[in-house]
Amino acid sequence: MIDLLGGWPVLAQGAAGGPAWRAGDLLARLGADVALRPGPERLEAGEDRLTIDGWSSNVEPIVSQQLAYLAAAELLRGGAGRLDVLDARRTLQEGALLGAGASLERCADGWLVVRWRRPEERDLLEAVLGRPLRRADAAAAWSAAADCRLLVAPVRERPRKEARGAVGSHRRLKPRLALVPSDRRPLGVVDWTSLWAGPWATGRLADDGARTVRIEAPSRRDGLLGSVAGRRLWERWNGEKDLLLADARSAAGREAIARAIASSDVLVSAHTPRVLPQLGFDAARLARFAPRLLHVALVAYEPPYEYAPGLGEHGAAVSGLLWGGTDQSAVALAPLADPLLGALVLTVVRAWVVGGRPPGITVRLSLEAAAALVDAGSHRR
Repeated sequence: MIDLLGGWPVLAQGAAGGPAWRAGDLLARLGADVALRPGPERLEAGEDRLTIDGWSSNVEPIVSQQLAYLAAAELLRGGAGRLDVLDARRTLQEGALLGAGASLERCADGWLVVRWRRPEERDLLEAVLGRPLRRADAAAAWSAAADCRLLVAPVRERPRKEARGAVGSHRRLKPRLALVPSDRRPLGVVDWTSLWAGPWATGRLADDGARTVRIEAPSRRDGLLGSVAGRRLWERWNGEKDLLLADARSAAGREAIARAIASSDVLVSAHTPRVLPQLGFDAARLARFAPRLLHVALVAYEPPYEYAPGLGEHGAAVSGLLWGGTDQSAVALAPLADPLLGALVLTVVRAWVVGGRPPGITVRLSLEAAAALVDAGSHRR
């Protein structure tokens, strides 16, 4: 748990495992003092009351979890009113086109989700394994693929124990004893991410009035811009942001990025942990020129695979969301971990604001852990 909310009192009312209880579980992980009770689905914090409509025990767990993330984020925004199941379904479906490049590979004990960026990547992985994929163990293939920086992940029945319910984090401050009154000044946000989760979350912050700068490398623009449908999504999520085209490999690019970060409150990045230090943006340097910064670092997986690259369908595969049984020849290759992570990012940033914007915090969030909470449900009974 990371204590951002310092004992903020919240009432979560609803069925065990329902969206209100799941939202309460997440808010408790972020430091809220959450009371749970049965009844119609709703959340309360002070004068704010958020009602959740359309949920029943027949609603899929992934929809309940996404609705929980959205409800927690809306309550933290000071929202009073209603959310319903359709809100969750819309965000889960919004980026489904991103799964189009993924495919399944049969291995000896199950399935792998792969995105071959070049035809020779399959040959490289099989050479490292010393056998064809169909004869390889899925865990061994994943480990070898991680070493080779390949976009490969196993389809698992359930989340790994270390990822269930995790909200990976690190903070440099001692926990506060009481909640600091919320700072209502406009946020400054830097979006140094790609594709789905980060752009969606920072786009919602821009809609809230945050001054948002989006960073892209001029020679390697965002992957969404490669298709007509993707460009529409890029515009929807990034159209209200200031665009900074800067190559972090050059001195001038690094200086421009550093200026943008130094003048902001929140940095959302989406690089494996080794990348920012290699570019000169390690934790020590960030602390020197942006000491009050909240850094939300997005990765694909929990340890020991946090250095491996992955996309939404890979996070969904590892967390059990794509499970179809070992005898099934296909599963739905949807990047379902992306919208879950996007809503979790939004919740964490809004929790930081409600908690008084405590300085010098880094929070690591993964596709795998965000999706693993679907299976975990509410742990608090």
